[in-house]
Amino acid sequence: MVTTRDDAALDLKPAEQAVLTEEVAAFAQTLSDPANRARYGQLAAAAEQGRVPADLIGLLAAMLELILPTQRIRRVHGPEADRALTALFYRTPRGAELRRTTEEVNAALAALRGQALEELRFAPTPAGQRLTIATSECSLALVIDRAGVRVEHLEVVGG
Repeated sequence: MVTTRDDAALDLKPAEQAVLTEEVAAFAQTLSDPANRARYGQLAAAAEQGRVPADLIGLLAAMLELILPTQRIRRVHGPEADRALTALFYRTPRGAELRRTTEEVNAALAALRGQALEELRFAPTPAGQRLTIATSECSLALVIDRAGVRVEHLEVVGG
């Protein structure tokens, strides 16, 4: 659930605010483009205030998507900080969408429970991979790419 005051801004919890303020400033310093550095400077100022305005939430999500997989937050600030910023990512629209599509995939996979597996196949796509899972009762295709994992189609076989 996104914590907001007016459905446009993202209010930060104290644990998120402290780490994010430091990390956004450090991230901004790595950028060579002055315009990007300025935008991240705005994000750092917003984090320091404890509230990320709507026009900076996409920037926040993009940064978190870049830095969280590196484990830097965990190494520098510890596991609690890593968990806090991961939870913050899932409160952004991008993170919420990833969570929603993952839940859809898990629901589709749960529909296969108890069925005999007939085929399991990966195939490349221009942007990632497609996993096809076939049973005697259905066929499920999952797309796995930079955007996450999502159900491409679920087809019931026979009648």
